[in-house]
Amino acid sequence: MAAPRFYAMAGPFSVADIAQRIGANLASDADPARTLRDVAPLDEAGPEHLSFLENRRYLDTFAQSRAGACVAEPAYAARAPKGMALLLAGRSRRAYALAAAMFHPEPAPEPGIHPRATVASSAVLAADVALEAGAVIGARVAPASARPASASIGRPRAI
Repeated sequence: MAAPRFYAMAGPFSVADIAQRIGANLASDADPARTLRDVAPLDEAGPEHLSFLENRRYLDTFAQSRAGACVAEPAYAARAPKGMALLLAGRSRRAYALAAAMFHPEPAPEPGIHPRATVASSAVLAADVALEAGAVIGARVAPASARPASASIGRPRAI
């Protein structure tokens, strides 16, 4: 449950959509149409939240959680409370990180060219391009939409 003033929100998402996008298998009794609105820790989650279990130290919290769904390893499935949809993943931490990114995506970069970006005079850039500090765009480069810091497009050059 991230503070919306700091993090963009997306969703809601169905359990089936989340499972498909994170590479998890739905437990046989999970309702694939169930809708989730956010992620939350096991002890704070409610029916509209997706939570996560990786460490067996939290099995008791898991068994008492009110989370609507939980990403967990198959070995923990038997301890899930009745009604919780399980998204079973062998690498549950990675799967949960992918799910959390669905609910809280990175904001799109602001269009513009940072003063510390280097752009060749012959480069042709799209009007909505976003170049961050340290980006280097070489000669004869076709239009692009975004380049992260330290990205280098075109022939490298020594400085």
